[in-house]
Amino acid sequence: VEDDPQYAEIANIRMYPNPASKIVNFALENPLSRDYTYQIIDQRGVTISEGNLNHDLSTPQEVELTHLSNGIYFVQFRTAGKVVVYRKLAVMNRR
Repeated sequence: VEDDPQYAEIANIRMYPNPASKIVNFALENPLSRDYTYQIIDQRGVTISEGNLNHDLSTPQEVELTHLSNGIYFVQFRTAGKVVVYRKLAVMNRR
């Protein structure tokens, strides 16, 4: 079994805080060599939010969640049209 370099590059991405309120941060120690996107997907499979990941995540990238209802979401990190990493995100927006 060969190692997938796309997976190896982003496998250790941190997503915090989780549960999140109003914002979530994506962070990674090493810079990314490819272009990655993220998608936040609800339990029905509908994409609620999406965007491009910064190449340098040593400074965390903030993503606003104020428009999301409280609940569990799935975050997909993708490159070249392929899902590389999945994470679960709990949103507990406090007013």
